[in-house]
Amino acid sequence: MTRLMNEIKKGLGAETHNSATVKCYQTYIQDLPSGNETGQHIVLDLAGINFRVILVTLKKNSRYEEQIRTYSFPLEIINGQHEKFFDFIADCLNLFLEDLNLNTKNLGLGFCFGFTVELEGLTKAILVHWSKWFSLPSVVGKDVVALLKDACKKKGLNVHPILITNDTTDCLLSCLWTIPKCRMGVIIGRGTNACYLEKIENIGTFKGDPTKPYMIINTEWANFGNNGCLDHVRNDFDREVDQISKNPGIQIFEKMASALYLGELVRLTVLKAAKLKLLFEGETSEMLHRPMSFLPEFIYEIENDNTYELYRTLGILEVMQLNNASLQDCVNVKYICKVIVRRSAYLIAAAISAVVNKMGVTPIAIAFSGSLFKKHHKYKDLLHNKVKGMINPEIQTECMCLKNGIGKGTAMLMANYSIKHSHTQ
Repeated sequence: MTRLMNEIKKGLGAETHNSATVKCYQTYIQDLPSGNETGQHIVLDLAGINFRVILVTLKKNSRYEEQIRTYSFPLEIINGQHEKFFDFIADCLNLFLEDLNLNTKNLGLGFCFGFTVELEGLTKAILVHWSKWFSLPSVVGKDVVALLKDACKKKGLNVHPILITNDTTDCLLSCLWTIPKCRMGVIIGRGTNACYLEKIENIGTFKGDPTKPYMIINTEWANFGNNGCLDHVRNDFDREVDQISKNPGIQIFEKMASALYLGELVRLTVLKAAKLKLLFEGETSEMLHRPMSFLPEFIYEIENDNTYELYRTLGILEVMQLNNASLQDCVNVKYICKVIVRRSAYLIAAAISAVVNKMGVTPIAIAFSGSLFKKHHKYKDLLHNKVKGMINPEIQTECMCLKNGIGKGTAMLMANYSIKHSHTQ
């Protein structure tokens, strides 16, 4: 916790920000939801190969409706030139608007972008680096809002303004709409990140409105450990996962804790055990040797397997071409999954506790979203119980799971921006 606290302080400091691994980027969001936001807003939720376009209708008394369409990037699009990438997004936006007969309406677009960017306000975001499966080098260092705006203009789409946020911030804003004591948003899915409310006097890089007491800070804690400060808890499997990833040397914390990499940690551990003849009588398979073949969903299924003789686990091992697994093999693989998931939960709990202790506010609610938190039946309890044992005992915490996914918080940001902008006309 102390190491993360030090990196957060460096990220917030004017003189130390550039050398910090946990950058603590400003979001420029200081106007928090009141619960009275209204209106229709388009949200583009982009954090992976599958992305969503959402029409969010905010109503009085914290009520809302959503209409959602999901689209998928072809692999060549996310590993090619940025023009085709943003043109594809604009094409999907156009399909969405046509489908819902929104072409003639002048609606703003909230761009919920799940990759590391440095904001220069709510309408400009410079991409720092890609993660997950994405590799479009020509976008790095450029304004992703401007690139999306250009693609929409070419398509003749009537969407403006375009505001930038991310899934973590959306998670916090969504919870704040109905739970004012919420002070932190955490994503634990294929990636991980957190944001929280920071006092402006603690932000050495502050460039916002000095009359407002807080700003939401986007920690980008996925990069915690990039400087070697987690080397004492990393093992050979962690290092191998990092080396075979598309972005070796960065996002070290994420590679130890997020769902995208947990399956790979399980695969490597099982493979090593098999080679040592501790599993499957020393037999392996082509699938077990294939990187990223052990899906996060396999872990959820195995850990939730209470069937007689662990039939579900046996079925997953057969998918991995391990056709002669014994009951003891299934028990051992289930134990490996348990240990790796528990380590993830404890690492995230330590990071959350560091931020909660820094804020020093009680009572406090923490908003959570992401596939690992939602789909793994024991993860929430593992996490919450560990947090309770690590935070200041005087602080009361409550874990809130965001049930309906990303979109609502970004729509609230759009609503507040529209009100503020109309008042300055």
